[in-house]
Amino acid sequence: MRVRPFWMVVVIMVSLSLAVLPTFAQEKLSEKDVQKLMEEAEKKVNDDKPAEAIEDYRSIVKDYPDNGEVQLKLGELLRASEQWTSAATAFKRASDHLTGPDQGKAYEGLTIALTKDAKYEQAVEAGQKALDANPTSASTLVNLAFSLSKTGKLQEAADTARKALDLEHNSAIANATLGEALLADGKFDEAEASFGKALGIEKDNAEALAGMADIYLRKESYDQAIESATQALEFNDKLTRAYAIRGMAQNAKGDTSAAYSDLSMAVTVNPNDPDAQFAFAKVYEKQGNAGMAATAYNKALELNPNLSDAYWPLVTIDRKSTRLN
Repeated sequence: MRVRPFWMVVVIMVSLSLAVLPTFAQEKLSEKDVQKLMEEAEKKVNDDKPAEAIEDYRSIVKDYPDNGEVQLKLGELLRASEQWTSAATAFKRASDHLTGPDQGKAYEGLTIALTKDAKYEQAVEAGQKALDANPTSASTLVNLAFSLSKTGKLQEAADTARKALDLEHNSAIANATLGEALLADGKFDEAEASFGKALGIEKDNAEALAGMADIYLRKESYDQAIESATQALEFNDKLTRAYAIRGMAQNAKGDTSAAYSDLSMAVTVNPNDPDAQFAFAKVYEKQGNAGMAATAYNKALELNPNLSDAYWPLVTIDRKSTRLN
């Protein structure tokens, strides 16, 4: 009997196995499939199963990324679940493929998502487009005002927050946002009054509590800053700013270990927050870690070029490094 070479046996076996393997190439969803998935997603939303609805919408936009209607629905669900980066992507795509009021809704959602994701310059751009579509959206005005304050446009931020208050006099978040703008402008007493109004309307408003903590920090009332920031985190444990403020207060008190823990959490929750990066830089500097301090200061300035307080420490670190070398 003739014996086949081993390599020929292997080739034959591989060929046979390939012949019986199923084809895994997935065909593009048909219009009928899309309609069915949309109906199923709506039902899941009504049944309080948002995560499953999100997956259905994602299946659609994977094949049809230019379906603005589905991108808008997806963005709204992602926003509700606080998946800010993914929400911003969906809203941006929705705005690119929708017109009229729906495009305005997409820009509004984009403004909110970008603000929450600490992408303030982009949020300002989106917010202005959202207001062009709907000038009386208090939600857009609030988020736009907050982002304006973070990009150094302080007077515009305050004016925008006041417009939100004209629309919703008893809005805790609008009062808190006005407080942010005033605080950034160094008007501590006025800012404190606005945060106080916000807390009078909604005593568990985490943003206002964080704002009050920031005022205490600037007044060097470190224990009060820590207490107020801790209260804010009890109501919103994802509030980057509260971690940053508490960390800075701990650092000022000399507890660098606690400060490091809080600031690590701040940049973990949101690495795009310039204030958190700035605070982390100060802790590194106090620890004598010039390299990491410089990295964090540069990151803060990259995220917010208007953060002028970060420039001088960088100059100081550079001079020390030059002398050592």
